[in-house]
Amino acid sequence: VFATGGGGEEGARGREEERRQRVHAERIRVSSYSCLVVALALSSQEVSCFHHLPSGWAIGGAGACGGSRSKMPLAGRALCLKMKTDSSSSSKRWLNEHVNDKWVKQAQQDGWRSRAAYKILQIQEKDSIFKPGQLVLDLGSAPGSWSQVASKRVLPTGRVIATDILEMRPLPGVEFVQGDFTEDTTRGQLSVMLAGARADVVLSDMAPNLSGNALLDQGRAYNLVSLAFFMMEEWLKRGGKAVVKVFRGEGYDECLNEMRARFNEVKVRKPEASRGRSTEIFLVGIGFKGAGEIQAGLEEEKEKEMEEGNVLAADDKPKGKKKKKLDDLMDGIYGDM
Repeated sequence: VFATGGGGEEGARGREEERRQRVHAERIRVSSYSCLVVALALSSQEVSCFHHLPSGWAIGGAGACGGSRSKMPLAGRALCLKMKTDSSSSSKRWLNEHVNDKWVKQAQQDGWRSRAAYKILQIQEKDSIFKPGQLVLDLGSAPGSWSQVASKRVLPTGRVIATDILEMRPLPGVEFVQGDFTEDTTRGQLSVMLAGARADVVLSDMAPNLSGNALLDQGRAYNLVSLAFFMMEEWLKRGGKAVVKVFRGEGYDECLNEMRARFNEVKVRKPEASRGRSTEIFLVGIGFKGAGEIQAGLEEEKEKEMEEGNVLAADDKPKGKKKKKLDDLMDGIYGDM
């Protein structure tokens, strides 16, 4: 809802129509941003979005939001976006489930930025990813919970370098580069920070902006995993470790095979903090190989794939039900809050 200036009845209908069109447009824009932090008011079924909004939007505004008017577009007007949620029973059920999620509540109590912190903590318990003094590179780090966990395990003798195309609020001891690391400028900044060193650990909790089209979203997810592999080859030291989020479905087998080609050991983890219905899975790589070994491993995995055939197991087939698609969409946009 936009709280706009001006008064009088002249042109009221025109202003109201304009307002509705703008709200609709902003709702579409905000749906493409994952890692939103929302304040849920279930009684009114509204969501106030005030974190990780596009550049030029208000972090605050009227009502439940607070912030500086100087950050707001439309000079002189207060902007506070409130997204009315779908009134369907499915969306209400999802909102109720999320606000009552034990990991969401626990994250608030423990001071983690999102429930995703418990995913990497549970992986750490099993696989001992972090050790004091390590250099950690966190890809797609916003809002910062994985960097939080890493910093508490490797600092003060180690370093955590985080990067994301989205803004991330500062974390003590964490060095952050905002930008698209597929671009030379961002990779150049990372190179300067690394100063010739290679990371002991690479983290990737990246997820695509969801469209609701299962095939398209799976392709986007696979592209992000491919980017993570590229960054590993450029900046992960031999013998290093990595944790990469992937999704079951089309392309999963290829991701697993490529991970196995790059590491001496690969473990598949589904942390307790990951929602049971979510298709996300985490691949833990231990013992990063050299370039020559990786190429040989890729060729070997390709031969195996051709021999075995790339056939999805029954459990990997995308679910076509509307309820499932809505759950996946909502989890993808808000699931790590």
